[in-house]
Amino acid sequence: MECDECQALRRELAEAYVEALESFDQPTRDAWEAMQRLIGGTEEDAERAIELSRAATYRDRSRLRSVMNKVYGHCARSGHPLEFFRSARRPPKA
Repeated sequence: MECDECQALRRELAEAYVEALESFDQPTRDAWEAMQRLIGGTEEDAERAIELSRAATYRDRSRLRSVMNKVYGHCARSGHPLEFFRSARRPPKA
């Protein structure tokens, strides 16, 4: 069961991902989406992610990194699983 802090962190994480995605150029967005499909994906998904990552240009994502640090800290203190936060990583539908 999620606590209030989990719910707040999930919303904050989703917002940080949206901000990061909006700042990506198209090759970087394609690589990010391919990497997200690696979770439970196939060997073909892995090969595509590697290929697309070569064209990506990653910039500083300090807000996203900051929120992830909060999530990790909360999970470590509370014992809540990181699985609660998986849905926040999905890119918004265009």
